[in-house]
Amino acid sequence: MEINIYSSVKKRFFSEKKTKEIVEFCLKKLKFDKVEIGIHLVGESRIRSLNRVYRGVDMITDVLSFDTGEGHLGDEGKDLGDIFICPIQVCRQAKIFEVGEKQEFVRMLVHGILHLVGYDHKKKDEAQKMFDLQEKFVKSIL
Repeated sequence: MEINIYSSVKKRFFSEKKTKEIVEFCLKKLKFDKVEIGIHLVGESRIRSLNRVYRGVDMITDVLSFDTGEGHLGDEGKDLGDIFICPIQVCRQAKIFEVGEKQEFVRMLVHGILHLVGYDHKKKDEAQKMFDLQEKFVKSIL
């Protein structure tokens, strides 16, 4: 498993080692043992730009996932894609939802991973599956 972490911001919730452990935990649970994934911690302008260009939404968001289309259940050695997280937005949301910043970061990281492996929340039944699994992972990690 290759987990690459990139950061263009100072704010970090966990060490690089701990962040990799969280990603590894999720991917192993999802049976994606031999894949590559990139985690990017970015500022507000970068996440807003990505959101505008790729989703047509001109606003800051918490997490964006970019699936390469290579990774599918059972595939080995594939590049799943990249996750972009905005720590400043994660901190804002933690206050709004009255949870710890680390908890909200883990939630966004898990959310991004689930998107990369094929989960979505466009339909109500899909959303329920995704969010139930997301919260199960968050509770296991923290």
